[in-house]
Amino acid sequence: MDWREHFTHVCKRDRWSWVELERQTGIAASQIQRWASGPTEPALSTAIQIAGVMGIGLDELYLGNLPGTRIEGLVRQQLALMHEEIRSGLKEKASGNSKGA
Repeated sequence: MDWREHFTHVCKRDRWSWVELERQTGIAASQIQRWASGPTEPALSTAIQIAGVMGIGLDELYLGNLPGTRIEGLVRQQLALMHEEIRSGLKEKASGNSKGA
C-alpha cells in the first residue's frame, strides 16, 4: 500500500469527507481529492496537519494500521522489553544482595 491507499482507507474507515477535511484543515477539497486519487502526496508538514485533524498518527497515513507497523506500538513494545530487562536486573541484584548478607 502507498500513501494514497492508506489515506483513502483511513478516510473511509473514519468517515472523513473531502469537504470536512477542507473545513477542518483549510486545504481545498479538490487538492485533497487529487492526493487521494493521484500519484502525488502532500508535503510532510501538510500530512502532519491532516493526521492531527484526523486524530491519528502520521505513521498511520504512511504505513497504515497493520500489525507491527504502528510506531507507537513498536515503541510500546520496546519499552515493555526494556522494563522487563530492568526488573530482571533488579531481581538478580536483590537476590545477590540477600545471599551476601
